[in-house]
Amino acid sequence: MAGAEYTPGPCARCGETLEPGASFCGSCGTRVAPVPGGGRVTLEFMGTTSQAYVWVTWLVLLSLLVIPTGWGVASLSRWYVRNVRFSDGTYAWFEGYGSQIWWYFVVQGLLSLLGNYFRLLPLSLASIFVDAWVNLMVLRWFARNSRLSSGERPRFTGTYWPLLAFSVLLVLSFFTIIGWAWVLSGLMGWICQNMHIGSRQGLFVGNGLTFLWRGVVAILASLPIVTIPWAWLWFAKWLTRCVVFEDRAAPTVHA
Repeated sequence: MAGAEYTPGPCARCGETLEPGASFCGSCGTRVAPVPGGGRVTLEFMGTTSQAYVWVTWLVLLSLLVIPTGWGVASLSRWYVRNVRFSDGTYAWFEGYGSQIWWYFVVQGLLSLLGNYFRLLPLSLASIFVDAWVNLMVLRWFARNSRLSSGERPRFTGTYWPLLAFSVLLVLSFFTIIGWAWVLSGLMGWICQNMHIGSRQGLFVGNGLTFLWRGVVAILASLPIVTIPWAWLWFAKWLTRCVVFEDRAAPTVHA
């Protein structure tokens, strides 16, 4: 990623895109601390609704059969990555294949099936540990197989135990009704800070409150079933805008 003129990213409070050179968010009034000298690179997802219908439906159908799930995840990842635009002009593509990860989902599916069939608490608890491991493997696979036109390759440095802690917190948070939004926001922050591209480190500038209302809207909008791809495309576009990469020494946007 070569240095480029600074393009502001989403507001840290509401997630709306900031205008170039803005001192305050035009939507919620949050003060912006500008990043000089192209220290920040923002992302935008350009996928369309018709594409989302195809690839989300494809993933759902393959997931029902369990074994082909890896190929569905690979297809969705390939579509997602090639539609991400970087503010410095970098473009990306994805080279991963379902044959590299299919057995992760088979193990995950079998454990879940056994847990539901036998109703055994140890199997249910074991599934949390396995799910965290599968998610970590998929994150590493995703980063390892992403390529950038700059010649740089993303690196994911996250480890198992923090991800397991987030998995446990997520399960517990559902007892609070709304706590899941803050856990998922924290999880996104952890994923981003462990994602590196050259000298830049990922940063998630969303927050739990925005995650909550957008998540609830996406869930409600998905109830008619046929609207699921549209609802989650809308959510994915916001989520992508909240992921930025900046030099480790660069200042951040302050709420």
